[in-house]
Amino acid sequence: MKNVILTEGNHERLKILSFLFRVSGYTVEVIQDLGLAVASYQKLSRDEQQSSLLVVADYHHLGRQRELRFEKLAALAQLKPSAVLLAAYQWTEPEQHALAEEVPQCESFLRCRSHQIIDFVEHHYAARRCDPQMFQQACS
Repeated sequence: MKNVILTEGNHERLKILSFLFRVSGYTVEVIQDLGLAVASYQKLSRDEQQSSLLVVADYHHLGRQRELRFEKLAALAQLKPSAVLLAAYQWTEPEQHALAEEVPQCESFLRCRSHQIIDFVEHHYAARRCDPQMFQQACS
């Protein structure tokens, strides 16, 4: 099963992403609060038959100040890096450098630009499952 937990984004964006994932065959859970989303991920991951991906739909929605964003991301420390996708409208070099310094575990999280979330998740699941047909479509 392909599970996606969407968190941290404005209501309209999460609603649209949820719809797009559902029509693409994903099981979607939308949880605005990052802490609750992490708890839900952990609950889902206990069932080894399911693989889940926690998607932070808008990295900058975590807080206006960089320090607040970093503080919130610390909640993701116990998750596998391949289980977390951070999306932002734009990733600046100084922001990425500071993120790596201040929250080292986040350096290995998956990252993409906000408009690439659906495609990125498709690639992620295709590569993870090693399904040749899906992987071929995802890479086209």
